[in-house]
Amino acid sequence: MDKVVLPKKVADEIKKCRSGYNDIELMEMAISTCKLSGYEHMQAFAQEDFETFLKAIANDYEVEMTPEEKALDYYEGLGRLMNEAAAKNNRSETMALANKQVGARNILIMLGIKIEGINA
Repeated sequence: MDKVVLPKKVADEIKKCRSGYNDIELMEMAISTCKLSGYEHMQAFAQEDFETFLKAIANDYEVEMTPEEKALDYYEGLGRLMNEAAAKNNRSETMALANKQVGARNILIMLGIKIEGINA
């Protein structure tokens, strides 16, 4: 069975909750009508999609990458492909991939976003 993918904030709150409560208590907290400080994302997610929330608790889950993690993964993937192309002496592919990396950095600069490993 495929693992459910949860937003990072929801996964962080589940992890925090599991450090002091069992799964039954965790589910009770998630569906509680009382807003619990520090568990707002978990509660909102559980109330919006309880079936997926239950699957995550019962079968484990993966954490969705943040936008910054996605950007870094893309950037590093280009670097790996660029190294492979260079090892094969494929200059045109190496240059095309290098230009994509430059484009990714330039977009982040234009947006005023700094990501460690790319432009910070």
